[in-house]
Amino acid sequence: MIAIANVDKNWGIGKNNNLLLHFKEDMDFFKEKTIGNICIMGRKTLFSFPNNEPLKDRINIVLTKNKNIIEKEYKKYDNIYFFEDKASVITFLKKFNNKKFFVIGGASIYNLFLDDTKVAFITKMKKNFDADTFFPNLDLNKDFSITNISKNKYNIKNDLYYNFITYKRSSINE
Repeated sequence: MIAIANVDKNWGIGKNNNLLLHFKEDMDFFKEKTIGNICIMGRKTLFSFPNNEPLKDRINIVLTKNKNIIEKEYKKYDNIYFFEDKASVITFLKKFNNKKFFVIGGASIYNLFLDDTKVAFITKMKKNFDADTFFPNLDLNKDFSITNISKNKYNIKNDLYYNFITYKRSSINE
């Protein structure tokens, strides 16, 4: 599993079911990494997408307790699947040995799959926002270490410095 997230200095990822900040470079990075692969998310993350539509050119896996209700609304899409528990997701993913599996949010989904996560691609903004949702702080997690960090980047539109950081798990329980 690979986690991918955009976090602020305090590992905040969102507020009121929205990203803290949308900016092109982060969206391009997300698309580059996830296109053609599988994205695992919760219901609220799906509903945060434009028009509540699944991501194009990716297989969308949605973990929700409301599977039977929500699934009916998405019958017109052939790239989205709904599951009620982690075990069902893991079983389904065994069909796809040629794809990468990206956990894309929200907070409860990141936490649910953290023990299975081998790599995390983090866009880390060098600014604090008023967040109500957080990603687990990998800087404090002894199982993860930074293996790559981009030079400081700057988004002039938002007066924002940020880095793309890759964290890898030093050992994973198999």
